[in-house]
Amino acid sequence: MPYRFQYRNKKDRLVVALEDEEKVVIPSRLFPLERKSYQPINDENTRPVEEQKITDIFDSIKYEVGKCYSNAEKLTEALRKEGYPAIQYVGWLFSGEGTYPVHHSFVLLYDHVLDLSIEFLERDIYDLRYATLKHNLSADGVRRYIVQKYLEKQQVKNHQKCKFGKCDKYYMYVAAEGSREEGIARNELLRKEYPSHPAFRDVHNGMTETQRLLYKFQR
Repeated sequence: MPYRFQYRNKKDRLVVALEDEEKVVIPSRLFPLERKSYQPINDENTRPVEEQKITDIFDSIKYEVGKCYSNAEKLTEALRKEGYPAIQYVGWLFSGEGTYPVHHSFVLLYDHVLDLSIEFLERDIYDLRYATLKHNLSADGVRRYIVQKYLEKQQVKNHQKCKFGKCDKYYMYVAAEGSREEGIARNELLRKEYPSHPAFRDVHNGMTETQRLLYKFQR
């Protein structure tokens, strides 16, 4: 069954429930945003893209693993160049594991979420869980599985493999308008001020171990 995010939208903050009765408050000192005006973004308030030109622009962008702030900036600039009022967002991305969110950047255009940096979608998660149980995969085995899936998708168009239009049910964003520079600066500041920040436990030198493996193949 799809994971359903539990959250309360209060006057000036949003409280997201995690597993083990943990909670994340956004905005807060530990989970800040670049602007006061924010919004939760999920499958309920987004819709599929129907305009072919938007699809073509999305497919034309060459994105990099582990570079969400730059990927979002490239896409925003490409869309604006063609007259679309695209907006880059910076904030927090929750996954259906019910764990702490990651700091992330993506693009909003009307009620479409456009995210070149998320290639592992709900259907891929189910396949991974099945493979993990069937083959009793270790942590390294899971990483190798993800890399193999990534390589298999190299010839697939962006809009077919990345998050495009309607938000994938496995994810939810809580974010505000922001730029590449703001996203990178915020990420670096948080890791400096909070060395044990829960969002960066698996991140070393700006990338997770899985992202580092993917980046090697991309280069």
